[in-house]
Amino acid sequence: MRFYIGLAAIIGIFAALVAAAPSFGFAWPWSYWQERQQQTAASLEPQETCMTKEEAHIAADIFRRLIQDYTLELALEALTEDFVDYASSINIIINKGASHPKDMNAPTFASRAAFIDGQGKQPQIPFETIKVFPGCRHVSMRWKTDRSANGHASEVDTIPVHGNVIVEVEPSEPGNTFNWRVSHIWSELNSAAWLVNLGVFKPGGMAPEAQDIKHMLEFDELHDDDIPYIEREDI
Repeated sequence: MRFYIGLAAIIGIFAALVAAAPSFGFAWPWSYWQERQQQTAASLEPQETCMTKEEAHIAADIFRRLIQDYTLELALEALTEDFVDYASSINIIINKGASHPKDMNAPTFASRAAFIDGQGKQPQIPFETIKVFPGCRHVSMRWKTDRSANGHASEVDTIPVHGNVIVEVEPSEPGNTFNWRVSHIWSELNSAAWLVNLGVFKPGGMAPEAQDIKHMLEFDELHDDDIPYIEREDI
């Protein structure tokens, strides 16, 4: 009997403390328990698998190889079937500088089959990787080529072309060489220099503004020998 009386007393005291808690400036920590529940639920969710740093560099190099060392076997092994390639700068090169017929807002290649049909007909282009920035399921890269018009009879210049690319991947099926397949590419580059190198655009030959030349000289961005056509008094 005493046990039950004691237990009832403890329960009564506890209930009184809970009821009086606001008057003591105490708030029952329901938010704490909610947060714990959310953390527990999140921990039970499957975690996204990320590329290793080495795999990210391999994914970046896939882009280089598709440009410089393209083969059908590489495209089939490295790209997803629903692969999409976005590059408005390539679209305008296809249009030879015009706004049509290739839509500037549309993918350059909307599938792996389209990429294979288009890229497979292009000459190989020398390619230099400048810097790779690994991510989880994407990798970005800065690159350049000194022969963007390589293999074209119309090649007239070798202005260096720099570009940036983001390569997005997804886990591949077992047995794939790369462990990942490229699902999306977002790429932009200096299309003006590319079109000049192809002989599509011809530079006007006009010298830069005097104030621009002065700025470049002041900040050691060029030397006097680079501007023989500028009269010294004009700067």
